[in-house]
Amino acid sequence: RVLRCSRWLHAVMWKNFINAVSEVIAPTVRSPLEEFQHRWQLITDMSWKTDEFQSAMAKETDMPEHFAEMVNLLVAEEQSAADETGPCMEFMLRHDVLKTAVVVGSNECPKGSMREVFKFFSLLLRRTKQALIPHVKVHAAIKKLITSGLSHVKKQPKDAAKYVRCLRDLCLRIGHDTSLVDFFIENPSGVVLDPSGTPPPSAAVQALPSFPLLSALISFAVGDEEALALDACEAALVCLTVRSAVVTAVVVDYTDTCNALADRLMTLFATLPLQGDEASPATLQRLSPARVQRNADWVFRSKDVAHLPKDTQALECLLCWLRYCDTIANAADPLVAKALAHSITVRFLRPCVAPRLQQPLETISVMTTDYVTILISELSAQILVGGIVSFLVEDDADAVALSQGQGSGLGPVLLARCDDMSDEVSAANLLLFWRILATHNEDGFFSLVLRHMKEKDLPVEVEGDEIVLTQRLVESLLCLVPPNLKSGEDLDSYREYFADTQEQVRACFSACSEWHGAGKYRRTSEDRATPLLTPSVDDDANGPEASSRRPRTESTSSITSLRAGRSATSHHLRSVYVCESGLIHVLLRRLKRLFSQPSNLNLIVTGMLATLLQYPHEAVNDFLLGNSADSLTSVLKTLGNEIKAKADRIPSFKEKIAAQREIATNIAKPVVFTHDASPVEAAIILEEFCKELAAIILVKSNALLLQA
Repeated sequence: RVLRCSRWLHAVMWKNFINAVSEVIAPTVRSPLEEFQHRWQLITDMSWKTDEFQSAMAKETDMPEHFAEMVNLLVAEEQSAADETGPCMEFMLRHDVLKTAVVVGSNECPKGSMREVFKFFSLLLRRTKQALIPHVKVHAAIKKLITSGLSHVKKQPKDAAKYVRCLRDLCLRIGHDTSLVDFFIENPSGVVLDPSGTPPPSAAVQALPSFPLLSALISFAVGDEEALALDACEAALVCLTVRSAVVTAVVVDYTDTCNALADRLMTLFATLPLQGDEASPATLQRLSPARVQRNADWVFRSKDVAHLPKDTQALECLLCWLRYCDTIANAADPLVAKALAHSITVRFLRPCVAPRLQQPLETISVMTTDYVTILISELSAQILVGGIVSFLVEDDADAVALSQGQGSGLGPVLLARCDDMSDEVSAANLLLFWRILATHNEDGFFSLVLRHMKEKDLPVEVEGDEIVLTQRLVESLLCLVPPNLKSGEDLDSYREYFADTQEQVRACFSACSEWHGAGKYRRTSEDRATPLLTPSVDDDANGPEASSRRPRTESTSSITSLRAGRSATSHHLRSVYVCESGLIHVLLRRLKRLFSQPSNLNLIVTGMLATLLQYPHEAVNDFLLGNSADSLTSVLKTLGNEIKAKADRIPSFKEKIAAQREIATNIAKPVVFTHDASPVEAAIILEEFCKELAAIILVKSNALLLQA
């Protein structure tokens, strides 16, 4: 028996040797089709001859070369045959080469065959230009590769990179022709896929629809392997942003995609430091309300942030994933975005963020509040912004919802912390609400402001037209701080306020124009004030310099020059608005303590009041600028008298103002609490605040002002 085996092995080796020598001395000339068939035959021979190749590694055999040459033959044939299908392509389709290739890879003989199959499919998808995927034998083979490949990489994780790269190449083809995605939706039971309808109960369907391609990509996207996650995220983004009713219905009703994205947020948020050392300056800088430019890049590479502090690295990783979700919400179907926002609220905000915001330990609550503020600042998709804002401003009125875990009741808690005994706690929560106001979200504005305002049925007769009243108010604000107590007649700073305010008010009005609930601006009489500012084409045509050239005196005289077109005296009947609670009540109470709280906290309070006045809502405007004892103008008058009294007791007041001016006006400086505000710092803040208010009032008063 040994002798017979030895003779057989000797014969095989001699035959192979003769064939190899013959190929070198007199190579066989084959046609492209024959060469394609020959290469494919050699590959299948390796897979079936298990005794000969079972212990070999595929990369050490000729299998990679054979697969690569098959693709080369297909590409060459495609280039020469134009739009026609060549013989190699016909052979591949007729003999189901792709499906058999998946079987070859699954056999893993020689070892590593599946990895070479992944590379083969990637080359085929990347290099060929023909519409291959619509062929039933092509997309059927790819679907088999998706499922078989996923099972394989679970056993052989080292092959995951080639698998994900193959799926990414497939999604790149889908990105060029989004109709191809329908071939990869599994719906064996024929369920009607309607995103606007209600999906049937799971028990009534034998086999639920699925999206194996997307599910496989998401499983790698939420993983910790950075390179795999980037490729998977890029490919999954293509699938999620396809505007197709079928895709939308499957993603929303039959996949766990949105939940997986939200769960990843929870995992990354858990890595953030919540107590111990203070946050790094890079983290604190993100809290600045002056920081309005968002980073749209969702790609995270650990090597790019290796030099940053640990807390900043963890935060950057979280923000990159949040920006990825934001990108999906902006580009995907609105129903997908809505489902994603719901998953983030239910699976991330309620179980993870809410308990930490409600922590009695000051360090944890402050740092968590700072992180949430930063999260909001990174979002641009209004559906996601609305979800987070609604979660933060919820009150505890609905006890049933709270008992079922459907409400947070955070609104009253966070609002109370805005006037906390701890300045750090107050600043963190005020910055959070400032960021919410800057989003121009209707639910946030209603919950924080309008819900706490009441309209009394006591009409007040007002003499004088709107222009005269506006002029008087502006002049009173600019003269609130006497000239001898001002830091200088700086017209440039006022011009900057005026120019910036135009853009801010225009953006605010544009956002609020889309409101359609209780927060929407409403008019009670046609004889009310002149309509609020509407962006003017003529004004935009003049460029940004047109508005920045207007000094304070010119702006005031412009209002006066408009009197000819208006009645000198008119009578307006307006109701009186009161506010005894809510955010405005807290801010005014804080403003009254201008001289007894840190300067940075004063800057936050004045900045929030200025943001509130930019909103085109009559109740806020009338209350803050009214004559009641609790209005903003009344508080400012009291502060003006107080600063005069304090200045009489301070020597060299003018010189001290000049030394402190830059410190007090640098709102982007991180919040650091060292001591109470001095009268000098308070005077500078009050002066700048009055300039900003005057600019806001002028811009909102009349659209004609911008065209004068």
